[in-house]
Amino acid sequence: MQCHLHSKNYEKSIELSLKLLKYREKGLGEKHPLVGNVLATLGDLYEQRGDVTNAEPMYTRAFVILKDAFGVGDPKALSIQGKIMNLHRKSSNSSNNSDIKGSDSSRYACL
Repeated sequence: MQCHLHSKNYEKSIELSLKLLKYREKGLGEKHPLVGNVLATLGDLYEQRGDVTNAEPMYTRAFVILKDAFGVGDPKALSIQGKIMNLHRKSSNSSNNSDIKGSDSSRYACL
């Protein structure tokens, strides 16, 4: 799978990661930390592809699993929490920009 990540073949990487997720959930249970790791990887892949809609729930589920397994202070859980916050910030910024574009943009010409 690593060679697909480095070649930016996100579709193939996502496909393989989803298969791995299914196997890990079936074999280890849906709340196992290794399931959380795969979810975090999927979140990264979706985010790198620009797909915030799919990235956010992967990150959220990974965060909950890792926080529950290792505690709120777990470095991986904190990292994922930061990624979720960044997604929300990006989403908020893009909606603010579209509000300006959709309004009377001549008012903002001097900005």
